[in-house]
Amino acid sequence: AFWGQDSDKKTTPFDLNREFRVSFDKEFVGKAALIKQKSEGIQKRFIQFLLEDHDIDRDPWPWSGEPIYRNGEFCGYVTSTAYGFTLGKQLCLVYV
Repeated sequence: AFWGQDSDKKTTPFDLNREFRVSFDKEFVGKAALIKQKSEGIQKRFIQFLLEDHDIDRDPWPWSGEPIYRNGEFCGYVTSTAYGFTLGKQLCLVYV
């Protein structure tokens, strides 16, 4: 994840699936806000998409900011992309 592109000062460990990196046994700035976020429910998650049917020679490459739809409803957006040479496919980092 890149600061400013994939995350910013409003991004929390819960958004990034990194809550295991936070010790709630200690006091820290923002602890109450994280506990509140957890109790109210996580609104977005940072995940990786593998584009299975993407033809790198014919299809436009995603860049950043593209919307993601599931069953016709907006559910997230692309933050960054790269070509996975080992996988031979386009990869996207997204919030859903």
